[in-house]
Amino acid sequence: MRRFRLLLIAAMLVIGGANASAARQNVSEIKGTVLDKATGGPLGWTTVALMRPDSTLAAGATCDDKGAYSLQAAPGEYIIKASLIGYKDSYKNVNVVTGLNEIEPLNMSEDTQMIAGATVTERVKLVEMKIDKLVMNVSQSAFAQGSNALDLIKKAPGVTIDKDGNITLNGKKVQVWIDGRPSYLDGKGLEALLRSTSGSSIDKFELMEHPSAKYDAEGQGGIINIKTKRNALSGLNGEIGTDDGGMYFGETGRFLMRENVNGSLSYRTAKTNTFVSAYQGIYDMDIDMNIDNKLTQDGVPFRILAQSLQKDRYRNWQVRFGNDWFIDKKNTLGFIVNMPSSRNIMKSDRDHNVTTQTLGDKELERAESATWNEDKSRQTNGNLNFTHIFNEATNSEITVNMDYYHNADWTGNDQKTFTRNMGASDWIPSTRYIDSDNKVNIWSAKADYEGTVFNFARLEAGAKWALSKTDNTTLRTETGPSASDAETRFKYRENIGAAYLSLAAQFGPKWTAKAGLRGEYTNSFGDWISAGDESRRSYFDLFPTAFVGFNPSASLRFALSYTRRIQRPSYMALNPVENYIDAHTYNVGDPDLRPAYSDKASLSAGFGQHFSLAASFSHTGGMFSQLPELKENGDQLLIWTNYGRQNMTALTFNVTELPMAKWLAWTFSTTGLYSSAKIADRESNDSFTLSCYTCFTFILPKDWKVQLDGFYRSPMAYGYFKLHDLYSMNIGVKKTMLDNRLVLTLNLDDVLRSSCTNLDCLGFTSTVLGDVNSSVIRQKYYSQIAHIGLTWRFGKAQRIRARKVGSIDEASRIGGGKGLGGK
Repeated sequence: MRRFRLLLIAAMLVIGGANASAARQNVSEIKGTVLDKATGGPLGWTTVALMRPDSTLAAGATCDDKGAYSLQAAPGEYIIKASLIGYKDSYKNVNVVTGLNEIEPLNMSEDTQMIAGATVTERVKLVEMKIDKLVMNVSQSAFAQGSNALDLIKKAPGVTIDKDGNITLNGKKVQVWIDGRPSYLDGKGLEALLRSTSGSSIDKFELMEHPSAKYDAEGQGGIINIKTKRNALSGLNGEIGTDDGGMYFGETGRFLMRENVNGSLSYRTAKTNTFVSAYQGIYDMDIDMNIDNKLTQDGVPFRILAQSLQKDRYRNWQVRFGNDWFIDKKNTLGFIVNMPSSRNIMKSDRDHNVTTQTLGDKELERAESATWNEDKSRQTNGNLNFTHIFNEATNSEITVNMDYYHNADWTGNDQKTFTRNMGASDWIPSTRYIDSDNKVNIWSAKADYEGTVFNFARLEAGAKWALSKTDNTTLRTETGPSASDAETRFKYRENIGAAYLSLAAQFGPKWTAKAGLRGEYTNSFGDWISAGDESRRSYFDLFPTAFVGFNPSASLRFALSYTRRIQRPSYMALNPVENYIDAHTYNVGDPDLRPAYSDKASLSAGFGQHFSLAASFSHTGGMFSQLPELKENGDQLLIWTNYGRQNMTALTFNVTELPMAKWLAWTFSTTGLYSSAKIADRESNDSFTLSCYTCFTFILPKDWKVQLDGFYRSPMAYGYFKLHDLYSMNIGVKKTMLDNRLVLTLNLDDVLRSSCTNLDCLGFTSTVLGDVNSSVIRQKYYSQIAHIGLTWRFGKAQRIRARKVGSIDEASRIGGGKGLGGK
C-alpha cells in the first residue's frame, strides 16, 4: 500500500511539473493555406495535422473558411497532412525553424478514381499493421452492415471465441475495451453486449498485444479496443438500417432466422454534439453438443455418452445517448449513457437430450431430459468526462473520466429427467430447478495527462481507482431419488488503484523509444456466505513496458517491445455456484483462484506498405483453466483451478491490401505458434499451431464490392485441453447508391457450415468410475445464415471545426465522441 501511494504521489508531481515545463516551450509558428488543385480555390474547414517522422502527432488545426491554417511546434523535421471529406489526403515535408514559417499551399485533388467503370471512394485499408498494433477497419468491410460486433470480431486475424464466450488473441485471453475504456465484461456477458451492438456503428478494431502503461495491465494477450464511429458533420445527420435472413437445416428440421433493425441520430453545432442510437436484434442458433467419455472398469470398456440438441434464440436490445459540450476552445464536457439488455432462451426435448452409460456392450443406464434455460440481462452504463487543453501548440491536455456500470442478470434453469436402469421397464422421474440472481456494480474514476516535455519528448501520466461488487444468490430445488433444497450465496468485492508514467521520444529521424511503468494495488474479499468461507487477498504489482523503433528508410522499419501483464480471474470463475450447461454437465468457480502473470517480448519488421514480420516469446505463470472431473453419478464437472505455467513462441507474417490487379486486393496473416504448458504433477501439454486469415476484396463496376474471407487454425493445446482445428469462410457483397447514401448488403456467413468447438479433456486419468482413456467435448453450431441488409444515410455532408484533429488516431479524445459503454 505504501509503494502504491508513493507511485501515485510521484505521478501527480510529474503531471504538475510537466505542465509547467510545457508552458515554457520555445515554439515556432507555421502558417499556410489549402487549395483545390483543379480550381485553385480555397478549401475551408480542412483538417491539418503536423506529424513527426514516426507519424505521431505534434500539432493540429482546422482551416478557416478561406483555407488558412496556423500551427505551433518546436523546431525540427515534420510532415504536414491535410484531410477533407471527398478529397485525397495531401502531404508535405517541412523543416520548421525558429520563428515564423510560411509554407507553400497544399493542393488537394478530389478522391474519385475510375477503375473499369467503378467509382472508388473508399481508400482506407481493411487491415493495417501499425508500429504498436494491428488495426482492422471494420467500416470498410462489406460485412459491416447487417452484422453485429460479435460477428465482426470473429473475423479479426488471430481472434477466437470459446464455448463460454471468452475471447482470445493468438491463444491468450484478452480484455475487450470500447472507445478506450474497459467493457468490464467477459464470457457470456460480453457476448451479449457484442450481439446487441450494430456492426454499422463500429469504425475499427485495434488489436494491441503490447499496450502501453496508460492501459490497464489486465489481459494476458493484450487488449482489443473497439472504436465506434464518431460524428464530425454539422447539423442533423443519421442513418437507419435493417437486416433480415435465415437458413434451413435438415439435421434439426428448423428454419433459423435472423433479423435486426438499427438507427442513429446526431445533431452537431460549434458548441454541442448530441447523439442517440438504438438497436434490436433476434438471432436463432442451434447447438449440437456431444460429450463422450471412454473409460475402463476392471479391464472392461465403460462409456458415458451425453448427446443433446440445444435450440437457442437470442434477443438483444440497446439504447445509447449522450452529449458533448464544447465549452470553449480548451474545455469540453461530455456524458453518455448506454443501456443494453438481452433475453436468451435455450431448450431441448427428451428425444434430443440423451445420456447413456454402457459397460462393454450392455447399457447400464439411460437418461432422457427436457431442459429450459432462460437468461435475462439488463445493463446500465454511464460516463461523465471532462477534457482541458493546457497548450494546443504542445498538445498538452488532461482528461478526467468517471464511470458507473451495473448489470442485473437472472438465470432460470428447469430440467426434467427420466432415468431407466438396465433390466427395468419403468422410468424414474426427477426434476431440478435452479434460480440464479447475479448483480454486478462497478464504479471507477481516472485522470490522464499527456504533454510535451524537454522540447522533444511526450509524457503520459495518470491514476485510476475502481471498485467492483458482485452479489450472487442461487436457489436449487430437486425432486426424485436425490430430492433436496439448497441456497448458495456468494459476494465479492474488489478495489484496484493504479498510477502510471510513460515517456516517448524521438532521437533523430530514425530512432524512437517509449518506456512506461504502471503500478496496480488490488484488494479483494470473497464471502461464500452459505458455506461460511471467506477469502481475502491484497497485492501490489509493477508492470513495465518498453518499446524501441528504428526506421532506416521510408520502406523499412523495425520495432522491439516488452510488456508485463496480469490476468485476474473473472467474477464467474470465482463464483462457487454450479452453472449447468446441460442436464449432466456443469461448471463451478473457485473463490481462491489466483491471478496469472505474463511477460512478453517481440521483434517486428515492416517492409514497404504491404509486408510485415514479427517474432515473439511469452511466459505466463499461475495459469488457470477449467479442470474436468467425472462425478460418481456420471455427471461431468468443469472446475476452475490454477494449473502451472505456459511458454509461447510465435512467428507472424502479414500481407496488407496487396494489389493483385486494379480490381483485386489481397490481405493475408499467418502465425506459427509453439506452446508448452507445464501442469503441476502431470506431463507437459505441448503443441504447434498454425493459424491463417485471408481476405480477397474485389472492386467491381457500378460501385459493387465483394469480399471473400477465410480463417483456419490447426489443433492447439491450452491448459487441460487440446483444441481441435477450426476453419470458416464468409462472403459479403456491398453496393452503394445515391451518392453513398443508400447501402445494400448481401452476406452468407459460415459458407462451409464448419462452425464448431471440439476439444479433448486432458485433466484427469482416473476417477471413481474407472481409468479414463479419452474424453472429448464436441459442439457444432448451426450458424450459417444468408441475409440481406439495407441502410439509408441522411443529413448534411459538411465538416465543421472539430475540437481535435479529424481522424488522426493519436489525437482522438477518449470519451468525447459517439460510442457505447460510457464512451
